[in-house]
Amino acid sequence: MHIKQTQRVSGFTIVELLIVIVVIGILAAVTIIAFNGVQTKANTATLKSDIKNATTQLANNATLDSNYLSTLSATGGSLSKSAATTYQYSYISANTYCITATSSKSGVPAFNYLSSRNTIIEGVCSGHSATPSVAYTPSTGATSDYAGSGTAGGLNGAKASAQFDGPIGIVIASNGDAYVTEYLGNRIRKIAADGTVSTFAGSGTSGSTNGTGTSASFNAPRGIAIDSAGNLYVTDTGNNLIRKITSAGVVTTFAGTGGSNYSIDGTGTGASFGNPRGIVIDAAGTNMYVADTATYTIRKIVIATGVVTTLAGSSTSGYNDATGSSARFTNPYGLAIGTDGTLYLAEQGNHVIRKITPGGTVSTLAGVYGGGNANGTGDAAAFNQVSGIAMGADGVLYVADTGNNIIRKVTTAGVVTSLAGPGASGPGSSATFNAPYGIAVGPDGAVYVSDTSANKIRRLL
Repeated sequence: MHIKQTQRVSGFTIVELLIVIVVIGILAAVTIIAFNGVQTKANTATLKSDIKNATTQLANNATLDSNYLSTLSATGGSLSKSAATTYQYSYISANTYCITATSSKSGVPAFNYLSSRNTIIEGVCSGHSATPSVAYTPSTGATSDYAGSGTAGGLNGAKASAQFDGPIGIVIASNGDAYVTEYLGNRIRKIAADGTVSTFAGSGTSGSTNGTGTSASFNAPRGIAIDSAGNLYVTDTGNNLIRKITSAGVVTTFAGTGGSNYSIDGTGTGASFGNPRGIVIDAAGTNMYVADTATYTIRKIVIATGVVTTLAGSSTSGYNDATGSSARFTNPYGLAIGTDGTLYLAEQGNHVIRKITPGGTVSTLAGVYGGGNANGTGDAAAFNQVSGIAMGADGVLYVADTGNNIIRKVTTAGVVTSLAGPGASGPGSSATFNAPYGIAVGPDGAVYVSDTSANKIRRLL
């Protein structure tokens, strides 16, 4: 009888070889699982360490209030953390807060700290998300071109070759899309997060026609803000109007009569404005604020009703810290708002950053009357025709110092430093700008600047 031999490969039978391969595969899988387990433990330890350090920072503050980030800015800056960590915060009462720490690393659970409980436990605070979409990392000032070829025009397409004509106002949506006003091109442009530039609204010809997309018209639009539903609000400066643009591009007149520069309070189109420029919406989406430049006032608009009132300032220009109509401004321009409702004004004519409480009390946060170019604290700092201003999630203000061609950082304690441009230290020291006006902070912490005379949008990482 002939018995068939089992085939051998390099001294092994095929069955033995298969067994070896399976064993190696199992060992590799076990090794990977073990390694991932070690990494997850290390990443979890980092996250727990971050939230412990954050709670220590909070405990060391002399005062805790509903905007503790502002307090932190006065005592050394934002909460310390690693790059993978994201914080979420909320107040239960004036001095009782909850903070959630989550990690972008896979497999790491969230942890939270409730001040009244005084312990860190796994899980999230009430109302917080276990998987926040974007980690916020404050800008270091490293500057690059984000969109625009530098040639004036209205060409749409890929952001590097697209053209802008006097880009001035800018706002960033939560999904990373950017919207830009063109005061020379009379258009609202969209820079999608994928890098595609399009004309969102405006025909390119000066006018005040309502309509959809390019059938609408504007006259030197400048300021722009966005609400949680994706509606845009634009200060149509040349028309003395506030325009609303839905997420579908439908343009209507939200407030203002148009025509002459008057500061008449009223409702909707019964109110009047004078060269409105800066615009901002509060965190609750309840109120909108407008820097009414030619009437030297800050206007408040209740979004649900369209009721327009004057929060601070009067028809007389000047420089005076006071409350309501006793305060004086000269060419108020950009606006930013804190989570507690405090407004921050970039005042172009007086070259200072003003602070305005929800009750209308005005004070000077930073800068000196008459202007200049200096870093420092309070009136030891100096600006030259500040225009745009925006607040990051860390409570720090970013300012377009237009006359000095510098992007500045201002804490809510009034400490001023240069982030990018002449005089900056670090990655932004080699950057140059040409009349930067608009400024916005993206959900990831990147700062976007409308470099107006360069016809570009710049990004500072």
